[in-house]
Amino acid sequence: AYSAFYQTRLEYLMRATGVRHLIVGGIVTNGGVASTLRDAHLRDLDTLMLTDGCAAFKPEVHDATVLSLATVTKQMTCAQALDWLEGTA
Repeated sequence: AYSAFYQTRLEYLMRATGVRHLIVGGIVTNGGVASTLRDAHLRDLDTLMLTDGCAAFKPEVHDATVLSLATVTKQMTCAQALDWLEGTA
């Protein structure tokens, strides 16, 4: 359940290149995905969780984690995120 920031240079590279937004998907929703999103939130980064771009071993665990992260990150489906990104280009 380690964050993508744990013992990496991710934050340094993001800040050095001016990246302030992070879109997160992957497995396991309640593990690395949740840890990375919470960690990014504490590092004052803007985040977006791809709700159908991640999964847990049990659907109910995925759903509970998505619900619990609602106060930490923006949430969209992959299709919604693509539409949003196309609108900002």
